Amino acid sequence: NNYCIQVKPGPGYEMISETDYLVGTEESDYNQLLNVLKNKKIEYIIHLLSLHNDDEDKDLAFMEKRKQNGLYSAFFLTKGLVKNQYQKCNIIFISRNVYKVTGKETTYTPENAALFGFAKVIHQEYPNLHCMCMDVDNTTSVNAVMKNINERTLLYKEVFLHSIALRDNIRYIQELSECEVKTGTVKNVSIKAGNTYMITGGTGGIGLELAGYLAKENNINLILLNRSGFPDKDQWERIVCENKNSELISSINIMKTIEQSGSTVTCYAVDIADYSALKHTIHKIHTAFGRISGIIHSAGIPGRGFIINKDIDQLKTVIAPKIEGTRYIDILTGSDNPDFFIMCSAMSVHFGTQGQSGYNAGNSFLDVYASYRNMKYSNTLSINWAAWKETGMAVRHKARSDTVFYGLSNQAAIHAFAHV
Repeated sequence: NNYCIQVKPGPGYEMISETDYLVGTEESDYNQLLNVLKNKKIEYIIHLLSLHNDDEDKDLAFMEKRKQNGLYSAFFLTKGLVKNQYQKCNIIFISRNVYKVTGKETTYTPENAALFGFAKVIHQEYPNLHCMCMDVDNTTSVNAVMKNINERTLLYKEVFLHSIALRDNIRYIQELSECEVKTGTVKNVSIKAGNTYMITGGTGGIGLELAGYLAKENNINLILLNRSGFPDKDQWERIVCENKNSELISSINIMKTIEQSGSTVTCYAVDIADYSALKHTIHKIHTAFGRISGIIHSAGIPGRGFIINKDIDQLKTVIAPKIEGTRYIDILTGSDNPDFFIMCSAMSVHFGTQGQSGYNAGNSFLDVYASYRNMKYSNTLSINWAAWKETGMAVRHKARSDTVFYGLSNQAAIHAFAHV
C-alpha cells in the first residue's frame, strides 16, 4: 500500500505520529529522521521547503533563511540518506522563480538556483539517489506537478530529465545548443581613461589576465581584491631577486607591465564574504578613487570531497564568495551604478562535477543573479567559463582542462571576453 509521510519545519526533530514529523535546521535533525524512517522503503522524497523562499529582499537575513530552506536542507538530507544507507530513492526538488524561461518572469530567487546546482551533483556522487529539479511559477497547479513527477521516468530524446520548468503548467526542458556568439552582450560599455575598475580574485591567474585586458583598453585605475592579500610594491624587487616563488613573481611582473603601460594597480586584502570588512574596503576605495565604473567578480574557492565527507562549515566556505560575496558587492557599490557587473561562473554548472557540490551551487547562484540584477540595473553578465589551460584553478589544482568542453588558452579566453 502507498502511504505519505509529511515532514514540516520545526524547532527540532520530533515525531508527531507515524506519518507526521517535524525537523529543525541542524544536520542531526535530518539524520535522526532518516534513521527512524530507513525501514519504510521510501521511494520518493518531494522537497518543498524552498517554496517558502518568496520573501522580498528586505535585509540580509532573508539570504540565510533561503539557504537554510534550500541548499542546507538538501545538504543535510543527502548526508542523512547516505549515512543511513538508503538503497534507492527519487528526490524531487521543487522551487520557484529560479530560471529565465519564457522571458515573462517578474522575479528571480538566486538562492533557489544554488539548491538546483547542488542537486545536480548528488546523483553523480551517489547513483542510487535520483534527483529532479522542478522550477515552478505562481500559476503552476498541483495536478501539473504530480503529472510531471509521475512521468519522470519517461525519456526525452533518450536523456533522463534532471531539470524542468513549468510555466502556466507547460513543461520546458533545459537544452544546450550551438549558436552564434552575439558581440556586445554587455551593451554601450567602453573602458574610460582615468576611471576605476574593481576585480575580485584580482591577484589570481584569471583575475590578472582580465586586469591586463582592461589596461590595454585604456589607462585606468585597477583595484584588485584578494582574500589573502598581496605584497606591497616596495617588496616586489626583493621578491623577484630572491626567485623563490615563480607564481608570485609572475603575478608581480604582470602588475608591473600594467603600470608601465600607464594604468595604476592597487591591491586590497579583504574577505568579500565579510560584510563589515568589505564595507570598510569599499569606503577606502571610494575615498581614494571615487566611483567604481565596472566590476568583475572572479573570486572563488574550489570544493573538495564528496558530500558525505563535508560538514556544513566546509560547504559555507566554498559558497561564501559566490553567494554572500556577490550580494555584498552589489549592495555596497549600488550607489556607483557600475557600467558593468560581470561574474565568472563555469561551464560545469550545467552538469555538475563530483566533489564540487558547493562550487556548483555557488556558480548556479551567479547565473541566476545575473537575471535578477538585470531587472533593476543593466549590463550584468555571468560567464560560464570552460577551464583555462594556462592559469586559474584548473591549472593550480591540476584538473583536466579538456572535458565536455575544450579548455581555453589565455588568448582565446580574453578574445571571448572582449566579444561579450
